[in-house]
Amino acid sequence: MTQTPPDNPIQHIQSALRDFVSAELTRNAAENAARERREGAHKSVADSLQQAQKDYQYAESTAAQQLQAAHDGQRRLRTTLNTVLAIAVCVVLLAVVVITNKIATEQRAIEATRQ
Repeated sequence: MTQTPPDNPIQHIQSALRDFVSAELTRNAAENAARERREGAHKSVADSLQQAQKDYQYAESTAAQQLQAAHDGQRRLRTTLNTVLAIAVCVVLLAVVVITNKIATEQRAIEATRQ
């Protein structure tokens, strides 16, 4: 049986240092990748929040405009209904006056023919 020479302690140290450096490089790469993903996620969330705020402000503005338009329409409708009602009252009063005058005229004619 042949004996293997004992390992050189310097080789052990060099190997351990290489493993350590490799592990550190891997850890740094992983940390950098995680940081980039976090920063990307933060930017994405910030962008989404900003877009949501813009959408909310637009919806709020649109709703306010629609509410104002509905209020204006309601006011115009009320004015129109009041005008139509006033005209209807005037027509009824005019009809009453015309009918009353016609009745009065006929009564005078009847009385004139009696005499």
